[in-house]
Amino acid sequence: MSLATLAVFLGIAFTRVPHCDLPQAKNVADALKAESVDACEVHCAGVDKCRAYVFISGWNRCFLKGEPGKQAKLRFYAGEVRNGAVLESAFDRDYSGKDLRRVTHVKSGELCGKECLGEPKCKAFAHLGGYDDCWLKSSVGTAREKVFTCGTRAASATP
Repeated sequence: MSLATLAVFLGIAFTRVPHCDLPQAKNVADALKAESVDACEVHCAGVDKCRAYVFISGWNRCFLKGEPGKQAKLRFYAGEVRNGAVLESAFDRDYSGKDLRRVTHVKSGELCGKECLGEPKCKAFAHLGGYDDCWLKSSVGTAREKVFTCGTRAASATP
């Protein structure tokens, strides 16, 4: 039985939204390690106070939430810098390289790349669209998929 089937078997259905965070929702448990969004959903289904979750791929982290509140639309955009140019940039990934610093109020991944070009120690960058955060990195590290996914419990039907 798949993990998603297990949640349905438990009688709990969720609505999933990719590229989403629930910044106003309070955590109802410590962050959990989860190998997939399906596993995160099963964790939430097993906790009475959990009304929603946020799963972050690449980190394999699951945050169980109370009332979901407002959703924030998020998307990662990351790239490498070599020889004074931005290379290898793409959506939905992040680099594991050491963070130099965070630059706030950066409106796009392209502008984040320009911030990196202006920092001599910067080798890679990651932009978190939706929060407009730009993370400058001192090394490239490993590129990994990184997508935030929200799940909210569907309203239960009453007979």
